[in-house]
Amino acid sequence: MDGEERTYGGCEGPDAMYVKLISSDGHEFIVKREHALTSGTIKAMLSGPGQFAENETNEVNFREIPSHVLSKVCMYFTYKARLLHPSVGSCYTSKKRLQKELLALQNDPPPGMTLNEKSVQNTITQWIVDMEGAPGTLYEGEKFQLLFKFSSRYPFDSPQVMFTGENIPVHPHVYSNGHICLSILTEDWSPALSVQSVCLSIISMLSSCKEKRRPPDNSFYVRTCNKNPKKTKWWYHDDTC
Repeated sequence: MDGEERTYGGCEGPDAMYVKLISSDGHEFIVKREHALTSGTIKAMLSGPGQFAENETNEVNFREIPSHVLSKVCMYFTYKARLLHPSVGSCYTSKKRLQKELLALQNDPPPGMTLNEKSVQNTITQWIVDMEGAPGTLYEGEKFQLLFKFSSRYPFDSPQVMFTGENIPVHPHVYSNGHICLSILTEDWSPALSVQSVCLSIISMLSSCKEKRRPPDNSFYVRTCNKNPKKTKWWYHDDTC
């Protein structure tokens, strides 16, 4: 079967055609057809014997390739394609992925987390998640808000995530402007991660705190940093910062 010749109807205009790749554990990756054909790696994967099956919707399901492997292939391909086509990143937007995550967060939120429904009434690319400090921790009973912003390259590009609102938690890895020093938000991000996994990591970060204090460079950082925390060159000294 010439799997690479199959296309998935595009969501970014009548002429946009895509190949939809689905890993063995159910994660989706959308690749623009004309660029997928230039990728020997993806082409080989699509035509590899016994690795895929095709259904009536022209989706390519990989039986033996988990998301963390397929995501690396797609991330490599994305980088190579953008060298030749700077606008190719927009081809990877998957509204279906965001809608799926939104539904999951509404129906099965992490403990102490609730989606702020008003924040998603007019857009799906910016969410606010209401959060309450876990019982038995330094933040028990405190209420916070997390702001998520998604670019057109999500999930290949990590979301912007920061605390917002009137109450910013006092924590060694949280700056007073809401920026969070957490490795999965930048260099350790993977398309296999999700909003729920980010929320769980932040809950864990707060719950394990032994002393409420700001980062030692808080004043300087807040005064000089970019509004987008992803523009910061973070130095990670442990699992988070």
